[in-house]
This record gives sequence, C-alpha cells and structure tokens, in this order.
Amino acid sequence: MQGGRVATGHFTEQGLDGDRRWALRDVETGRLVSAKQNRLILEASAALNGERLTITLPDGRRLSPDDPDVDDLLSAWLGRQVALEHAGPETSEAYEFYADPEDETSEAIEFYTSEGSFMDAAAMHIITTAALAAISADHPANQWDVRRFRPTLVVDAGGEGHVEDAWVGSSLRIGAVDVTVVSQTIRCGMPGRGQPGLAVDGEVVRILKQDRRQLLGVYTAIDTAGDISEGDAVLA
Repeated sequence: MQGGRVATGHFTEQGLDGDRRWALRDVETGRLVSAKQNRLILEASAALNGERLTITLPDGRRLSPDDPDVDDLLSAWLGRQVALEHAGPETSEAYEFYADPEDETSEAIEFYTSEGSFMDAAAMHIITTAALAAISADHPANQWDVRRFRPTLVVDAGGEGHVEDAWVGSSLRIGAVDVTVVSQTIRCGMPGRGQPGLAVDGEVVRILKQDRRQLLGVYTAIDTAGDISEGDAVLA
C-alpha cells in the first residue's frame, strides 16, 4: 500500500521492524497481492501504532486485523477473495513481476521474500537524493517523486549522478546499523503506478528501461541490528 515516513526505526536482519510484516493473499491463486499486478492496492494506506495495524481504504473506512469481517471488506474492495496475514518467523513467500515492466503480458518472474517478512528482494532498499536529482534533470517533464520508488531509506548525498551505484560490494554504517550493499535495484512496473498525489506515468518506467537498464537505487543486507533516525550519518 502507500508508503509512510517514520523519524526513527529499529532494524533487524529482516529489515525495518514492522515493515512488510502484513500482506494480503489471493485465496484463489495462493499468491501474495501486490501493486506490481493489482493497481488498486496503492489507493489504500496502512500504519502501525506499536503492534496495532490500521488499514485505511480509499473511501476513508479504517480496518484492523481484529475486525471479524476484515477479509470480506478487503475482498469486496479489491473484487476478489483475499485474506489478511501476518508473517511468521520462517515465512518466505513468492512474488511475481513482469520480465518487461512495460508489458503486462510478458513472462512473470518469481522471486522470494526475505525470511520472516514479506519484504521483496532485500532487507533494505536505499535511494539517494543525488540519483533522483540526476534523473529529474534529464527528464523534467516527469514526476520523480521518491514515493514512486518505495525505498526504506533516502540518503541525502552530495555529488552528481547515481552515486549509490559505486557503493555495490561495500559496507556502510548508518546510525547504529551495519549494512552490505549487495546490488543495484531492478525496477519493475511499480514506479509508473498512480497513487494519491502522483499520476499514472508509464513514461517513468520507459525512461528507466531505456536510460538505466531498469536500475535505480541499491539493495543491502543488514549485518548488525540497531536503530536509524533521520539525520544519522552514512559512513563508508
């Protein structure tokens, strides 16, 4: 669903505590529901207050896992039978995304979430302000809003261009957390999806494919658990 901003977060090997710990499962297919394939998802939001989850639907209704009819209400909204689930300690589920992010008839590629969560592909996803500024300068007609890219962390980085590309293979200290940058982030069709405040823009996906080989941002593994707060330094 829509992303949210927090001032301080606790990180474990599975990622930001609370992030992607809940998901909707399509009862018919057994697959997790994602905005990669169901555009409606980004019209809703979800927030945690401690351990309490609240889902806000586009019409303003608020739901929680304790509501006896929560699955029925979510199913009616999405137009298919779904079930709200919490990740267990050994959860590892498969997502699908299209091999060609511009073609929803292309081959569906399967990849698995991090163990113990519904995080897709990696425990942490980082994007820098330098990268967003660079691609925005090249294509100013498009909205390069960070919300399109759903990062775990936004790093206010100096320099020009996609500076995080050079971080792959290195270790970073961010707040009290040690991470290893393992790869560049392969973009699916999600950045082109619409959500409140952001229009549908398939051109964003096309530009990433043509200019960046679908790469923007980096994925990291988390080596040491700890807290990260807004304003913490990123040390190489």
